[in-house]
Amino acid sequence: MSVQQRLLESRYRVRNGIEYARKHPENALLRGVGFAVLVSATVYFLVPLYWLFVAAFKPPNTIGFPPDIVPSTVSATNFQTILTQTEFVGQYLINSVIVAGGSAILVLTIATPAGYAFSRYDIKYKNYLMVAILSVQMIPFLAMIIPLYRIFSIIGLLDTLLVIIIVASANTIPVGTWLIKGYFDTVPDGLEEAARVGGASRFQAFRVIIPLAKPALGAVTIYAFVGAWNQFVIPLTFTNSEAKWVYPVAIYRFISRQGVVNWGLLGAASLIAMLPILVLFVTFQKQFVAGLTGAEYKG
Repeated sequence: MSVQQRLLESRYRVRNGIEYARKHPENALLRGVGFAVLVSATVYFLVPLYWLFVAAFKPPNTIGFPPDIVPSTVSATNFQTILTQTEFVGQYLINSVIVAGGSAILVLTIATPAGYAFSRYDIKYKNYLMVAILSVQMIPFLAMIIPLYRIFSIIGLLDTLLVIIIVASANTIPVGTWLIKGYFDTVPDGLEEAARVGGASRFQAFRVIIPLAKPALGAVTIYAFVGAWNQFVIPLTFTNSEAKWVYPVAIYRFISRQGVVNWGLLGAASLIAMLPILVLFVTFQKQFVAGLTGAEYKG
């Protein structure tokens, strides 16, 4: 399509929009309000991130309030300090990767067969069980900290990465089960029936349709990984030694040690923490959207 054709198409769309607004002023007003709300929400979330980005690339001791909209100087000193003089990209980042990856694996291991069972089996009181599973999410985590701390203290799991993985996974498994169950509902059972007729067991038939649920599995994996990656209260409560700190706890401890908040180092450390999540979303965004929307299987 040439540039002239694109301009003509744009003018045509603008004219149609103006004509529609004249004929339906109430709808145009609602759309305008909705657009204003979306723009306000976008600005509300992007402005702090932009300031964090600016702070990370400014030289030390040059960050003031209000922050500069356009920095006059750019420096990578803060990133160099984080990479060479701290353990953020060493032990703390490795701990976060272990916790997030372990949580994603555990959630998939439990939620996948659970979602399949709720989708395919005629379980008594199935709907009530599904609601009961999801209702667990309504219990505030702070109300369970003391009992959980006592339980893990008795079995000797305190101050380990495993306890963070278990608790973070428990918060994600209910939603993961619902997502996978909803996706399996859209997959016809003809393939399983054909496999069973061919002599396959129920487990073998289950393995046949697993590749069809990749979008849902990908969405649950990202959801579990991000949820565990961002955990702060859980690792802060159940771990004590510095060797078990995850990235968010390390940032908090780093600030408290300094006494005064170094916004440049904080910005650099925060941007580094965002990189794995951004890479994950960019790489698997199609699977994530398809899994959340419950796109029906076609074929």
